[in-house]
Amino acid sequence: MVVVRGITGSTRVKVGAGSIDLDDMAGSLDQRFGASGVEATRLRSRLMSATSGAGSVNLEFAAPPDGIEAEVGAGSVDIEVPRDTTTDRIVTGQGEARLTVGVPTDAQSSRVLDAQAGAGSIHHPAR
Repeated sequence: MVVVRGITGSTRVKVGAGSIDLDDMAGSLDQRFGASGVEATRLRSRLMSATSGAGSVNLEFAAPPDGIEAEVGAGSVDIEVPRDTTTDRIVTGQGEARLTVGVPTDAQSSRVLDAQAGAGSIHHPAR
């Protein structure tokens, strides 16, 4: 397991196998992992990218992001953002994935959440 906490600058994490645990991150984030998953909490990052061949991507934001890209070949994508008045533009390439969206959406919104899952689920609730 790779654990990264409290970094305010840009961060890139690459793991072949095993999981990534991120907490209290504020800079732009780029994570790539082969098998397993990422668990990220208290994120304040404006931009985020997470890619996994197999596993899950769980992202919990303490502050609304401007853009998220999350891609999983087989597994799930779960993105939680704070409830505010901003709408999200949701972009998905679901494959066989199930999609659940619990936030207001707008195809013209500047806040873009791009979630891709070949098989599994994509869940985007508000907290």
